[in-house]
Amino acid sequence: MNWRTYSESMNPGQDVRTDSIADSTITAPDHVYGPVTTNSNTTAIGDPNLQLTLPAGLYKTKHHPGMAYQTARSSPDFKSSNRTLGGGQFDPVLLSSTKYPVPAGYDVDQFSTDLQSGDIGNLNFVVPDQCDDMHGVGLSGKDSVTGATVTASDCGSVPNNYPASSPTSAGTIITRGDNYVDYLVKKIEASTIWQNQNKRVAIVLMFDEGNATGALNSCCGWVPGAPGSVHAGVSPLKPNPDGTFSQDTTVNNYSQGNHGHGNSIFAVINNQPTAPKGISDSDAYSHFAFVRTLQDMFQLADPKVDGSYMGRSKYTESFIAANILNLPEYAGSADTHFDSVRPMSHSYVIPTTYTQKQSADVQTAPASGSGLEPGQRLVTQVA
Repeated sequence: MNWRTYSESMNPGQDVRTDSIADSTITAPDHVYGPVTTNSNTTAIGDPNLQLTLPAGLYKTKHHPGMAYQTARSSPDFKSSNRTLGGGQFDPVLLSSTKYPVPAGYDVDQFSTDLQSGDIGNLNFVVPDQCDDMHGVGLSGKDSVTGATVTASDCGSVPNNYPASSPTSAGTIITRGDNYVDYLVKKIEASTIWQNQNKRVAIVLMFDEGNATGALNSCCGWVPGAPGSVHAGVSPLKPNPDGTFSQDTTVNNYSQGNHGHGNSIFAVINNQPTAPKGISDSDAYSHFAFVRTLQDMFQLADPKVDGSYMGRSKYTESFIAANILNLPEYAGSADTHFDSVRPMSHSYVIPTTYTQKQSADVQTAPASGSGLEPGQRLVTQVA
């Protein structure tokens, strides 16, 4: 199988292994939101006289799914498989950049070109820039009338669990992200690839972070615990020749890595008219769940062989139980289902006695099996 990563707002000609850099010669107008266009705002948000300057870090390698792996970066097709994604605020003027030599025929939106030609991968990662993905960066410019330095209307970071009903300007980055997703989905659904129903095509929408920041934020394969906490003795597991697993202590600072941000939110859309629609699954999933799902879909792993799965995507409830002596981070697990990995599916039958553990800062109700008949799944059909 082949793959592509499409990234938005890279500097033309830059090395994809580095973050994008600022360019004071590249400017673009601020986004102006009229009344009742973002969180029920009553007055316009944004400055029609503001010209924003291209900031550093719109494209961040930390959001590139393959950048952390030497095997991916060393692949012969790594360069050709990294391509551009359009729809950015600075797209119309990016080719005027002088920071790097701009390659002849450089396409600011290779994603659109590939959708129409069919030259997309079996697996495609579509990565918006840090304004369009709701992360936020320092984005500002000069008001052409007053000469004042003004911050962009819709690229400021917002706190975790920011109230969606807030009409303040800070909340406009959420609207911006929603608008960009709408733009991308419509572009894909209008493409010849999507319209050809002989090809099975799906869009998976997800956040790279979940909705929790408190202590019970691990979910589904992450190391349990609060962000930044250290777990003594935590190491990845490696398979032994006899089929058992032992700790691999050669990975430096493994216990100090990312501990997750709660369960991630996924939405799946496909181009098959007879496929089920409007299915809502109340189970919790993470990046590892998605990775495991992909390995199953593309037959890259054997469900009967735990070691065939990548990294922590092998950490199912049964695998953790079988290797608990080498997994001290799970020794005190209060919710073995929540803490483990499973592929994204509706086959899980939630026990009637189950209530999902949650951090105090999560605003949604915990998943619960209360009131279900024995064996009934906690899955709903929505209109």
